[in-house]
Amino acid sequence: MSDELAEGRAEMMKYLEGVARMADAVKGRKHYGAAEAFVLDKGEWHEARALPPRYRYMEERMCFRNSYRMALRHPGLTYVEGFAWSGLLPVHHAWCTDGEGRVVDVTWQHGQRPLPAEEWVYFGVKMPDELIIAVSARSDYFGVILDFTNSCPLLKQEFDAEAALALYRDIPPRRNGRRARAEGRAG
Repeated sequence: MSDELAEGRAEMMKYLEGVARMADAVKGRKHYGAAEAFVLDKGEWHEARALPPRYRYMEERMCFRNSYRMALRHPGLTYVEGFAWSGLLPVHHAWCTDGEGRVVDVTWQHGQRPLPAEEWVYFGVKMPDELIIAVSARSDYFGVILDFTNSCPLLKQEFDAEAALALYRDIPPRRNGRRARAEGRAG
């Protein structure tokens, strides 16, 4: 591991632990006080790399939507949500991983970040396709962890993908929500 990558990982942990400590003090009835605490508890490191040539970059600043679409369109890719660092500050971000756990990030492009892609740091939680589909049908947002439409249910209890999926099955789908608009089928 390069010195830059080790430094990035240390910065990521420092950030996540700091925010999680502050959030724990004010979390109320939630199990996790913030997305950072959730990711710190359930996340894992993902190996950064340049975007493989078989994929193309998608719209900037739309990481949650881009990763959602990639995971559902490309068998073998898994949606991951967490935090990423490219030399500045850790950012709430989404990407995909391949079958070997390597990052496929179609949002962050080379040359637009301070460090080369191989030194970017990714720490996040893999989400099953069934869960991202269920959240998408019931939310105005593409992100899974911070689903503000439904008051961030993943932060309210210990995370287990099956339990989260069952929780979302109890929430009625949104007929004219974000998903329909994004696909061009509604207002």
